Amino acid sequence: MRKTAFTLALKTSARELRLRIGDLLASTQGMATVELAMCLPAMLLMYLGMTEATVGVNIDRKLTLLSRSLADLTARASTVNSTDIGNILSAASSVMAPYPTSDLTMVVSSIAVTGSGSDLVGKVCWSEARQGSARALGSTFAIPDGFKTAGTSFIVAEAKVPYKPMFGYAFTGTITLGQTTPWPVRNVAEVPYSGVKTFKDTELGRSATGKCLS
Repeated sequence: MRKTAFTLALKTSARELRLRIGDLLASTQGMATVELAMCLPAMLLMYLGMTEATVGVNIDRKLTLLSRSLADLTARASTVNSTDIGNILSAASSVMAPYPTSDLTMVVSSIAVTGSGSDLVGKVCWSEARQGSARALGSTFAIPDGFKTAGTSFIVAEAKVPYKPMFGYAFTGTITLGQTTPWPVRNVAEVPYSGVKTFKDTELGRSATGKCLS
């Protein structure tokens, strides 16, 4: 009698257990919460990553516009002095707004194309920098296509800024964004820098003329 009752209770318990397991497997309560908890970290990473990438692309685009503005403003002048260059650098840097310019480096240089035939060499006639180092006078510069004509000159503008991602810094560290823009001189053969003694002045033993083509 006791064995029969025990067997019946055991069967009943097993049946109830199967029913409960079936109910549990069929239940959808809390599924959305579990799915959200699993997907949320990935969604946040994607969102933050796209935000960082957008800011980086915008800053890089601003640098491109800045270097073009710096090169174009300088190339339009017939002659420059230290005050003119200072004003040009200040005007060009305003292109970076609304991004900060406290770490922005700008360099503008005049490159003289010397030599002949296949032996053309670009040499730095004069160079001016803000928050950075100017190019050494007389140092060589690789002549880009379209500027390989002896006895001519062109302007080169360079801009760099360190970009520190807000969320991804631990993985990427500081990223240096930069842009170099060669630009043709507009109204004269070269843009002389008044008061600067160029490498050509030193070679010819003359006073500062700010010129390298004559």
